[in-house]
Amino acid sequence: MPGIVSLLFCGVTLKHYAYHTMSRRTQRTTKYMFAVLAQLSENFIFIYLGLNLFTQDVQVFKPLFILVSAVRIMPQYPRALVSHQESR
Repeated sequence: MPGIVSLLFCGVTLKHYAYHTMSRRTQRTTKYMFAVLAQLSENFIFIYLGLNLFTQDVQVFKPLFILVSAVRIMPQYPRALVSHQESR
C-alpha cells in the first residue's frame, strides 16, 4: 500500500512541475497517450468482468441487491434532467 501511495504522489507532483517544462508537442503526445492507455485499461476491465460473469460455474443472483441498487440510482435521473435544462 505505501508503494502505491508513493507512486500516486510522485505522479501528481511530477505532473505539476514537469508538464509545463515540456514542449507543446510533447504535452499533446503525453495527453493523448495517457487518454488511450486509460481507455484501453477501462476496456480490459469491462471485458474481464463481462467474461467472468458468463464463465462462472454457479451464478447467484440476489434480487434484493438489484432492487436496492435500482432504487438508489433512480433519484439521480431527475437531478440530471434539471441540471441539463439549467445549463441550456
